[in-house]
This record gives sequence, C-alpha cells and structure tokens, in this order.
Amino acid sequence: MATNQDILYPGAIGKPLPLTGRLLQRYVDRLALAATSEPVVALALLDAFTLSKPMTDLARPGVVLAALRGPRRPAVAEPPLTTDELKRLS
Repeated sequence: MATNQDILYPGAIGKPLPLTGRLLQRYVDRLALAATSEPVVALALLDAFTLSKPMTDLARPGVVLAALRGPRRPAVAEPPLTTDELKRLS
C-alpha cells in the first residue's frame, strides 16, 4: 500500500499508477472511509498496518462487503465533544 502513495502527491516524479495500482488505491480509500463506522474494517486495517495479520485479510468477504457498502453513519460536521470538553478547550 505504501509504495503507491508517493506518486499521488502533486509534483511527484514518476510513472502514473497502472490500472491495478489505481484500483488498489481506490479500494484502500474505500476501506479507510468504511473503517469510520465499520468495526470489522477498522480492525482489518489496523491488523494489516501493524503487520499483525496478513494483508490478504483485507480481502475477506466481510471486509470487502463492508467496504463496498461504505460507512453506515454520515460524517460528523464537528468534533463530537461534550459541553464540558469544549469548555476545557477554550
């Protein structure tokens, strides 16, 4: 996953990603989005990034379905802080 990231930066020098690389990048982006509300995806990503489990676990049926489905909750517009927490920040 990390080897494809550098070419995405503006001004990066190198060949554009091949189709397989672009598809993989889209899937990883989708995994990251789904992980915001899907525990199975969040755990699979964490395990893969920490090398606790093989990267192939990101292709398990439950993870793939959750990634294709996307997050089940809308994105929050503001940080989910309580009134007391907000007071402490100011």
